[in-house]
Amino acid sequence: MESHMSDQHDYFEARFPLKPVFEHAVRADDLAQLSQSIGSPLPEDYIRFLREWNGVIFTEFSPQFQYDDFQQNWVSVLYGLSGPTLPDDVRNEAKSYDFVYRVPPTILGIGKDVCWNRICLSLASDTFGQVFFWEPGEAWEYIDRGGRRLLLKGNENIVTSKYLVPIAKSFAEFWQMLEADFGDE
Repeated sequence: MESHMSDQHDYFEARFPLKPVFEHAVRADDLAQLSQSIGSPLPEDYIRFLREWNGVIFTEFSPQFQYDDFQQNWVSVLYGLSGPTLPDDVRNEAKSYDFVYRVPPTILGIGKDVCWNRICLSLASDTFGQVFFWEPGEAWEYIDRGGRRLLLKGNENIVTSKYLVPIAKSFAEFWQMLEADFGDE
């Protein structure tokens, strides 16, 4: 049975000009496959967002969020589910920017800002459902060992939480944090 995008977006109201990433509904088997492939259930509020919108692209401007007293960033896309090989599909995110070699496996990339930094969702038991901002930090060296490309700094694989900054306790809270930024008017 398929999940259907809601005609009304009561829970995740469209407060900004946006459009769904994919025009069709999220399928229940896509949600199940994603949970199975990452080895974790998804938070209910994130599932509800996927069912209502199937990801969003902010069309006229990128809303901003502030994650401490002075840092602010602009969101360009929140990924959906359509096909694991398509751009802007959450399952494809781990492959881009060598994300999988840079963050713990309990971190799921769910969107990006205008500078290609990542919006992430934690699936770890102690931070389950929390949203993080990931800015990759310094450049990394790559080597190939036995046909497998590894991300290294010096002689170590550098999967780290170092560049993950907590920004919201849930996806729903993150959505509510987004604010319009029309620039200098």
